[in-house]
Amino acid sequence: MKSIKIIFKYILGLLLTISIFFVFILLLAKLTVLNENYIYKTMDKIDYYNKVNETIKTKLIQNNMSSGFDDEILDDIYTINNIKKDVKSTINSLYTNKELKIDTNEIKNKLTINVDNYIKENKIKISDKKALDEHINILVKVYTDEITYYSYLNGYVDKMVKINKYANISLIIMVCLTILLLVLLLFIIKQNILPACLMAVGLFMIFMYYHTLINIDYQTITIISTNFSILIRNIGKNLMNIYTISSYIFIGLGLLLGIIKKIKE
Repeated sequence: MKSIKIIFKYILGLLLTISIFFVFILLLAKLTVLNENYIYKTMDKIDYYNKVNETIKTKLIQNNMSSGFDDEILDDIYTINNIKKDVKSTINSLYTNKELKIDTNEIKNKLTINVDNYIKENKIKISDKKALDEHINILVKVYTDEITYYSYLNGYVDKMVKINKYANISLIIMVCLTILLLVLLLFIIKQNILPACLMAVGLFMIFMYYHTLINIDYQTITIISTNFSILIRNIGKNLMNIYTISSYIFIGLGLLLGIIKKIKE
């Protein structure tokens, strides 16, 4: 009977260790990558909007070269506030399952006015109005594509909401399981192995870090574009910092509770 109790204790201890680990991972995801506000804060931290602005300017100039128009037609067609609003609208659509779409009418109107003024001032005759309209549309698309990465992100609009939903359900299940296991261990079997479980979680996290995660070179991650890649690299680096610090916190907390347990005994 005693041996069965010991085996049962270790099985529950293993399950408790696993459940604590998954509760941590799910909480980490909920507070970071699955948190819309966290993404905005990270963007502010890395000066994301200004980086996007510089990229758009460069691409607009490149796309305007073959038109024969001076780059002054690109002046003041959008602002940093436009970029912030449209980027946030794009991110919000991912987290709320809204249609991924931004309003570029203002930019298109300003660009059209600039082109018309340039044509008048330089007395240029336009023989192909359709080609001119197409050029304006191409320039507007440069802005839209750099803001929304439409062809890449549109397929994930409905997935992020589902991921968040499943994460919420999984977190509730794992928290309930953790509480149930603690009740069984502390009040039914009357074995307080929580300190050992916490230390085991921390040691496992350190093992995972130094044998797997440490080999990931975040500086080489390239996804969609340079600016988006910088954002992903920064998020990945932050996650690993939190992960590493938390592993030592688990070990420290386990040691502290273990010492307290010994003192009480």
